[in-house]
Amino acid sequence: MNTSCTLDELTTREEMARALAEERFDDARDAGLLLLGDECHHFEALLTLLNVEMRQGRPEFGLRYGDRAVRVAPDSYTARILLGSCLMMLNRFDDAFVHFAHGLTLRPHDETCLKGVLRTGLALGKQTELEEYVVTLFSRNPNDSSAKRYAGTWLSRLSQPGPRGIATAVSHDTIVGCVFDPEQPDVKWTVEAFVEDVVLARGKANLPDSGIAENDIGDGAFGFRLRLPKGVSVRRLLVRVHEMTSDWYGVPLCFDDLNVDQFEGQLNMACDGVLTGFALNRSAPLERVAVRFESNTGMRKEVKADIYDGNWLIQGKGDGSCGFRLEWPWKPDGPAFALISAHFGKSDEPLPGSPIVLHNPLRAADAMQALARCLAEKECQDDFFSSPQEARLALRYLRERLPLLVLPKEEESDA
Repeated sequence: MNTSCTLDELTTREEMARALAEERFDDARDAGLLLLGDECHHFEALLTLLNVEMRQGRPEFGLRYGDRAVRVAPDSYTARILLGSCLMMLNRFDDAFVHFAHGLTLRPHDETCLKGVLRTGLALGKQTELEEYVVTLFSRNPNDSSAKRYAGTWLSRLSQPGPRGIATAVSHDTIVGCVFDPEQPDVKWTVEAFVEDVVLARGKANLPDSGIAENDIGDGAFGFRLRLPKGVSVRRLLVRVHEMTSDWYGVPLCFDDLNVDQFEGQLNMACDGVLTGFALNRSAPLERVAVRFESNTGMRKEVKADIYDGNWLIQGKGDGSCGFRLEWPWKPDGPAFALISAHFGKSDEPLPGSPIVLHNPLRAADAMQALARCLAEKECQDDFFSSPQEARLALRYLRERLPLLVLPKEEESDA
């Protein structure tokens, strides 16, 4: 071992840390680049360079250092938080959400992670997936003003229903899905596929959808098919209802994940702890593919992708029987959050959309009751909501969700 090199590195590390603490960002950058050298694997240097670029208002330059840091140490809480914050500065809320959620699997009750998940999740319209994050943040510190505001915003979104959708990338230039609002079953919504607010494709959701029709919602014609312009190549894509924040499953769409020779599939965002999606063996499309699930807590499950959906048949996915559904087996004393990965059979090939973060619904019931009781107190509502109308709608929603909740008598007359 070259002792002089080790001492030089230690001196440079100390100078880098000192310069960052004293906000001498140019000196900190120089020291970080010196440590980084040609191999680009020095973890502390990568984090410092990411921090410097963010604090100097250049997150686009810090992104490369954050990506490298996560590759060097994928289970580093600090790397996930910094990279999530950098992505949030760039309005890349979908990627930031993934990193903050991963941070929660490392520190389940961390306030920074929880607020990051809520801010990005609300920006993406994922309110139906955020309940456990809201109640965990609130129960951690019920007097925190930002926790109250996040809870109020979340409940306001839930209590004012709007269109919901699901989208899947079936090829490098085609997106299919459906979007509907049960409260407005006659409305045909305009759907847009976009990257960084640049709309790449737009169309009307008015195609027949067998899954919607089976649930007796309107005429069942809420499907859509969008085709990207020729020559356009994207890695990740978002989908929305025109000029609205709507709730979507399966978004963002990851086009990189379509580069699978034998298999194709999709793991959708979970709802109420249920994992859904599809898996298909292209070389044997009538074969029922096994989907293997593993969690960071050591639990493993396997299901067959054999559920039928007419949409998959229309899309040419075998005989249409390639869907799967798994309700994750939680325990009351289990972890609050788990990182779930899904793979095609015995291979190491992950399903697109994997991994995914699930929250334990058995750990949050008491916290939700405590949050609801606090919201029911009229003198507290200004801390949660921006208007009395928002509060009334939210309480109406809570009465439906929690019928055993006892509300003050004067509030009952507002329902």
